[in-house]
Amino acid sequence: MSARTLHDHFRNTRPSRAGAWGRLALRHGEARRVEILRAWLASAAGLTVLDAGCGDGASLAAALTARPRRLRLEDLSAHAVAAAAERLAGRADDVVGAVADALTPGAPEFDVVLAIGVLDYQADPAPALRALATRTRGVLIANVPRAD
Repeated sequence: MSARTLHDHFRNTRPSRAGAWGRLALRHGEARRVEILRAWLASAAGLTVLDAGCGDGASLAAALTARPRRLRLEDLSAHAVAAAAERLAGRADDVVGAVADALTPGAPEFDVVLAIGVLDYQADPAPALRALATRTRGVLIANVPRAD
């Protein structure tokens, strides 16, 4: 899917986290994902972290126990970036939100790149993983959708 198509999809069809449907259907397994992320991010103190496809930032806020030096929040949705930036304000020395396609290759500026749920919308996740890998000088944490 193109970035524009994905943006429209989330704006027009994705139910709110606050609603029952959003909690049941779209957040299934979130507690386990947060637990796994918490273990991976425990040593993020003083590092630079990119949350690619940050959504509303609730998962990262629940998982983040260390204080990164820099936290960049990227999403195709301005509404999502604003919500994530508000939710994560003060959780790093520097919190920056940006409306951006996180799959655009760039210089490796981050120690840690998170891409949770990003690959779910890629017909072929390999190019997306390669693009995300160009953005880190350390660790890429991504989940891959089930084949079925």
